[in-house]
Amino acid sequence: MLRRRRRPLRLVPILILGALLIWGGWQIYGWLQSSFSSSRESDVAGVVDAFYAAEQQGDFGSSWELFHSDMHKRFSKESYIETRAHVLLNHFGVQTFQYAIGKPELVGDWRMEPNASKLQYVYAVNVQSVFLSPIFGQFKLEQMNYVAQENDEWRILWDYRRDGGEG
Repeated sequence: MLRRRRRPLRLVPILILGALLIWGGWQIYGWLQSSFSSSRESDVAGVVDAFYAAEQQGDFGSSWELFHSDMHKRFSKESYIETRAHVLLNHFGVQTFQYAIGKPELVGDWRMEPNASKLQYVYAVNVQSVFLSPIFGQFKLEQMNYVAQENDEWRILWDYRRDGGEG
């Protein structure tokens, strides 16, 4: 009578290997997800920084170019340049200002005005600007900027809703 030798179960190493593969796949997925998210947030913060850097230099035409087309409908480039220069430079007497950009936060669907169509994947970015005016002294303005993609480029919008709520 032949006796068969029992072999240790090979199922355990296969289960361990499978679990490690699943865990590794999950880690890679999370890393890719955060990489794409931080890349988008970096792009969003970059366009807000470019906007305020142009404003800081008094180049209101270049900052206007970074607006979403919905903002272009609110005022022409010439009107924006004239109004912004009048308020900041003439009325407040400000020559320049400092600004700090907050962390972009995804708000999802958002609309600029109560009856406007909703935009998808919109980011909110808080910006604090500190002005030094010979007339009014030092003062700070805080404004929430909204950033949405249009024609594969991130563009800035401002909130014109009266309720101040999200969406």
